[in-house]
Amino acid sequence: HYWFGARMVFNRTHYQYCFFIVCSSLAVYGLSGAENWLVAAALGKAQLALFFAAAQFGLMISVAFEPFRMWWFAKRFSFEQNNSDLGAHYAVLGVQIGMLLALLMLVIAPWLMGWLLPAHFAPSLVYIPWFCLIMVARFHADLLNLGCFLKKSASVAMIINAVCAVILLPFGYWSLGELGMMGLIWVMVGVHLLRAILFLVVSQSL
Repeated sequence: HYWFGARMVFNRTHYQYCFFIVCSSLAVYGLSGAENWLVAAALGKAQLALFFAAAQFGLMISVAFEPFRMWWFAKRFSFEQNNSDLGAHYAVLGVQIGMLLALLMLVIAPWLMGWLLPAHFAPSLVYIPWFCLIMVARFHADLLNLGCFLKKSASVAMIINAVCAVILLPFGYWSLGELGMMGLIWVMVGVHLLRAILFLVVSQSL
């Protein structure tokens, strides 16, 4: 025994699980982060600044939600083993909290924009509702996906995230050239909604 508890013994299954989690996280970057490179390449730095500014309001929602997320991620497997009904209740509660935070951001975003940023960032205000919708989709995907991580495997989550990233990146870049910034945002919304649906359906089927 060590001061922090019993020594953990890792086997091949543990390493596979960690590998899938790492690969899944890399795929998530393709869904949330890599799009900045697409905007910079297709539209330039000025449009990237507007896009990035709007994205930060979505990030504020995520930061505000972080206390619940940290609590839930630490407890979700124990709920599944000991009281799955209560675990489902808390998962849905988390989604509802996330939706309320997104709604609150919709209300206060114009005031925050005027208070925090110079006037030339005002055009990015039109993108903020879409980022709020993306965050709602992410809350659904992140909280209603427990079944994809059971049975000591995270390969399903990796596959879903990778498929969605592969859809978003080429179609997002194409939409920037054809439809401009809103084209990319519509693709992002569609892919994140698809991801949420896939996680919910697959998680319930496992």
